[in-house]
Amino acid sequence: MDDDQEFCLRWNKHQSTLVSVFDTLLEKGIHVDCTLAAEGQTLRAHKVVLSACSPYFESVLCQQYDKHPIIILKDVNYAELRAMMDYMYRGESSLHIKKLSLPNSNVTIYCDVSTPSPRPFVTKPLRKQLFDSLHNLSHPGANVTARLVAERLTPRVTGSWNASTGS
Repeated sequence: MDDDQEFCLRWNKHQSTLVSVFDTLLEKGIHVDCTLAAEGQTLRAHKVVLSACSPYFESVLCQQYDKHPIIILKDVNYAELRAMMDYMYRGESSLHIKKLSLPNSNVTIYCDVSTPSPRPFVTKPLRKQLFDSLHNLSHPGANVTARLVAERLTPRVTGSWNASTGS
């Protein structure tokens, strides 16, 4: 047997153990070192988990020198923040999909109703078609745009115009 040997040690279930440990640390409030705030409610978290899961949080937290920064998330509702934290710590989050009727229509669509504002769920094959339809509402095309510009910006001439006098 050689005096110089190399061994490889492998930790079985390493990833699942880390996920479980971080979740337990969060639930018990151990080693939490930052606070996220939305809609006047707060959630405590670990900077290392936030940074590992989100380039945004990594960027924000790299610029913070406070021991326990508080990050206020404007225009994020608390239910969405909670779902995001579940996703980061547990690797999963739940949607509550429900079939809803559109107002003043006989059309029904599927929406995620797990947050206060229902969000439509669009299947992958329809996403491009939906995007194009919505995009075309705000960009009607070159000919229509030219006509609209001409109608709105070209002064209307009333009466007759005399080419020789310019009036």
